[in-house]
Amino acid sequence: MDQEETLIRWNSSLTEWLIPNNIFLSLYLIVGVFGNALVLFIYIFRMRNGKDDRYFIPSLAAVDICACTIGASYALALNLLPVRFPGDFLCKVLWFLSQSSTISSSLLLLVIAVHRYMKVCKPLKPKWSLKYKRLAVGLSITSAVVVSLPTFAFYGEIQIYNAELNVTGYRCSHVHERTVGYDFLILYNIILFVCACGGIVVISTLYVLVGKSIYAKVIQFRKSMRRPKKIPTPVYSVSADNNHNAFNDVRGQTTTLSEEGKTSMSSELPNGSAQNDAVMEDEASAFRPGFGCQSTLLRVVEDWKQALDQHKFVGAVLMDLSKAFDCLPHKLLLEKLKYYGVTEHSLKLITSYLSDRLQCVKLNGFISSYKNTIKGVPQGSIFGPVLFNIFINDIFLFVQNATLYNYADDNTLSHSDSDPQKVVSALVNDSSTLIDWFSFNRMKANPSKFQAIAVGKKSKKKSKKSKLNLLTSNVRMKLNYLGYYQLDSVVVRELLGKKLSSRNRKDLDDVHEKTKIPIRSCRRQYDNMRRVFKTVEELMGSLVDNIQSHYLLSEDLAKQYAAIVFIANNRFETGKKKLNHLTFHDFAFCANLMIANWSYSAVECKVHEDMDVDLDRGFLHELRELKLLLEKDTVDEYKSRVLHDTKSKLSKSTYKDLDEDFKNYSKAMINIAYGLNHRNEARDIFIDMVEKITDPCMQKGWTKDELQTFLYGYRDILRHLDVFKHNELNFFSASEGTKTVLSGPSAAAAEEIASCDGTFKAVENTDHPL
Repeated sequence: MDQEETLIRWNSSLTEWLIPNNIFLSLYLIVGVFGNALVLFIYIFRMRNGKDDRYFIPSLAAVDICACTIGASYALALNLLPVRFPGDFLCKVLWFLSQSSTISSSLLLLVIAVHRYMKVCKPLKPKWSLKYKRLAVGLSITSAVVVSLPTFAFYGEIQIYNAELNVTGYRCSHVHERTVGYDFLILYNIILFVCACGGIVVISTLYVLVGKSIYAKVIQFRKSMRRPKKIPTPVYSVSADNNHNAFNDVRGQTTTLSEEGKTSMSSELPNGSAQNDAVMEDEASAFRPGFGCQSTLLRVVEDWKQALDQHKFVGAVLMDLSKAFDCLPHKLLLEKLKYYGVTEHSLKLITSYLSDRLQCVKLNGFISSYKNTIKGVPQGSIFGPVLFNIFINDIFLFVQNATLYNYADDNTLSHSDSDPQKVVSALVNDSSTLIDWFSFNRMKANPSKFQAIAVGKKSKKKSKKSKLNLLTSNVRMKLNYLGYYQLDSVVVRELLGKKLSSRNRKDLDDVHEKTKIPIRSCRRQYDNMRRVFKTVEELMGSLVDNIQSHYLLSEDLAKQYAAIVFIANNRFETGKKKLNHLTFHDFAFCANLMIANWSYSAVECKVHEDMDVDLDRGFLHELRELKLLLEKDTVDEYKSRVLHDTKSKLSKSTYKDLDEDFKNYSKAMINIAYGLNHRNEARDIFIDMVEKITDPCMQKGWTKDELQTFLYGYRDILRHLDVFKHNELNFFSASEGTKTVLSGPSAAAAEEIASCDGTFKAVENTDHPL
C-alpha cells in the first residue's frame, strides 16, 4: 500500500511538469474534432452539388478526426500517467491506432496534392472517377495500417525503476535500447523519417507547381479582362478621307466582369449620379438620363425658330471628331477627373481599368497580334461614355460668342444676329478656338465632315457664299493642317481634264466605285478643286503663288492644284486609253513645266495681266519658226551634231536607230510644237507625246536614260545651229525659277517624260515590254 501511494506521488510530480503540454493537447483535440466535424456536417447536410469533386475532403476530415481523437487522447494519457500506464496490450493498440491514423492523413494529403496537380496543371488529362478516388483513399488507409504494424513489436509497456523512492513504475514506450529489437526500431524510424521528408518535399513541390499554374492563370485571366471579349472587325468608313483613316473604330467590347467597378464609382463621378450631375454642362446631351439626341434637336430647332421670327440671320458650323473614343489620352483624363473631385482610390481604380489593355483586329479571316492601347476607352462599356462626357465637358468653357450644341463627338456651333457679318465673325472665331481645343486635348478633328450652313429671312437654303466666307485664313490654315485639302492621286486622275461643274459632281459614284475611295472623300476633293478653280481664275499673277497664298497650302500641294486648274482651263485630253498608264503626278509634273515655261509668266509679257493659266500665244506663234529644222541642210547639220554629242552615251543599237530615224523623231517633235498654235491640236499634246515620241522609242528598245540623253542633246544643239544663230526668239529665253530651259514645246514635253519618272515609270509598272 505504501508503494502504491509512493507511485502515485511520483506520477503526480511528473504530471505537474506536463501541464502546459496537456493544455495544448486539449485545445488541439477540441479544435481538431470540432473543425473536422464541421467539415463533415457541411459536406453531408449542406452541399448538394459537387460532392464527387470533393471526395477527398470528407475522407481527410474523417481520418483527421480519428487522428485527433486517438492521437491527442493517447498523448494526454501518456502525460497524465507517465509511470502508471495500465497494460501492455492497450499501449500497443493505442500506439498502432495513433500512428496509422497520422500516416493515413499524410498519405491523403499526398493524394490530394497529386489530384490537384493533375486537375490544375494537367487539365487535359483524364479526370479521376469516383471509383479511382475511393481506391486511392482505401490504398492510403491500407498502406498506413501495413506500415504501422511493426509498432506492435517495437512499442509496449516497460518498467521504470526509481531508486530514490525505491519504487517501480510502468510506461508505454518503445523497447529498451538493450533489447534485441532496438536496432530494428532505429532502422524503422529512419525509414519513416525519410518517407516523411520525401512526402513533404513531394507535397511542397506539387503545391508550388499548382500555385505557379494558378498564378499564371490569374495573370492570364487579368489579361483576358483587358482584352476584348469579341475581336472587332474593321468596317470601311464611307466618310474616311484616305486609306489609313478608312476604317471606323475598332475598339473591342469589354468583358462583363470589367463593368463591376462602375457601380462602386458612380456615386463619385460626375455624370454618374444625380447628385454629381450638376457639374455637367446642360448642352452635353449624350449618355445622360433626360439628355438625349431629341433634346439637342429640340433646342436647336427652337433657338433657330426664335431667331428667324426676330428676322435674324442664323449660321451654324457642324464639326465632327474622328475616332473620338479611341483618342482620349489617359493622363489628361485622369487630371480632369482629379479636378472634378474624384478621390485617389477611385483614380487608382480607373487607372487600372484603363491601363495595360490589349487590342487586336480581325480582317479577312486573319487576326492580328495583341498590342497595348495607350489611349482611348473600351467599347461596349457603360463606363466609357461617362468618362468621355467628363473629358469633353470643359469644351463649353471655351465658346465665347456662339452656342455649342453637343451630342457625344458631334459638335454644332450656332449663332444668330441681325448682321450676317457678326454671325460669320462669331462662328469663325469660335470654330478656330474649338479646333485648337481638339488639338490641345489630343482629339482628332474630321474636317471632311465639317459643314457650314446659313439661313435667313431671304433664303432658307444653304449659302455657298457664307460657307466660303467662313473659311478665313486662320481656319484654312487649321483645316490644311488637318489634311482637308489633301488629294488622292487616284481620285484626281479620274477627274483630271473633266469640266469642274455641278453636273459632273453627280457622277462621282463611278469614281467611288472605280477607286474604292469613300464617296464623301471624293466629293470633298471635287468641291475643293472647284473652289480653287473658281477662286483663282480671275486673279492676276502666278497661278501657284495665288493658290498657295490664298489657301495657305504647301508649295507641292499648291502645284498639284495649279496643274488641275491649268489642265482644266486648257481642256487637255487626259482620258484616252493611250494615257491610262500615266498617273496624276505625271500630268502634274508636265503641267507645271508648261506653266513655268510656256505661260505668260514664262516670258516678259507686259500687256497680259491675267494669271498664267493660259499659254502665251506670242510664244506659241514663234514656234512656227521651228519648221526651218525640216529643211534638208539644217536636218543634216542638226543630226550630225546631236549624234556626235550623244555617241558615247548611247548603246550601239540605240545610236544606230537614232542615226537611221533622226529625221522622223525630229519631225514628230516639231509637228507637236507647230500644232500648239491650234487649240484642238494643243488639247492632244499628251497623246501626241506618247504616240509620236515615247512609244516609238520604247518599241526600238530605248531606255529612259537614253531618251533623256537624246533630248538634252537635241535641246542644247538647237541654239547653235546656223539657221538660229542670229534669230532671237522667245523660246530661247530662260524662264526664272526653272533649272532647265527647253527649246520648244515638243522638246520640253519629251524631256519631261524622260527626266521625271513619268511615262517610262508608269510603263515599267505595267506589262509593257520596256
